[in-house]
Amino acid sequence: MRTVVHGPLPAELEEYLAKRARLGLDRRDEVWEGEYHMSPAPNRRHADLDAQLGELLGPRARAVGLRPYGNLNIGEKENYRIPDRSFIDPSVERDIYLPTATVVVEILSQDDDTCKKFPFYATRAVAEILVVDPAERTVQWFVRAEANAKRRPNPSSRRRPASYSGYRRRHSQPNSAGPRAPPSRPGRRP
Repeated sequence: MRTVVHGPLPAELEEYLAKRARLGLDRRDEVWEGEYHMSPAPNRRHADLDAQLGELLGPRARAVGLRPYGNLNIGEKENYRIPDRSFIDPSVERDIYLPTATVVVEILSQDDDTCKKFPFYATRAVAEILVVDPAERTVQWFVRAEANAKRRPNPSSRRRPASYSGYRRRHSQPNSAGPRAPPSRPGRRP
């Protein structure tokens, strides 16, 4: 669903946004070139996967001198994105809005706009993007390529970006095991 309000915000909408802020419901909201994007909190599967990625990647990031973070703002006040995870070089000045990240992690959700974030991340000099698709059980790791580099999407998936806008795929790990079989229960025949 998409809602666009042209002109000044109606008082009711300003009150609604203020209420979201008071209740902490705006923690994942983003501003894309002045356009406000409201995002709901992740579902449990997404949150579990995010926690697992933090546990898995955090020590490796620290070992190479990066600081691991959960949600934070990459960009500036009127144009920022909030990846699921970020890995930041300690030399990057920490503020409400960080100018860049070394690595960002995006976990795909229903109605996700991750592929639309690639050009933004390229302009912010984000070096690498990890895209995790829990529905298809795939992981793709992209590295920033030269300016204007484009890649064709994988036609086997409807959730792949239409173009990778400045990134090339470094690694892709499809689900090689296929769909999981339901666990067998003692005393029941398969």
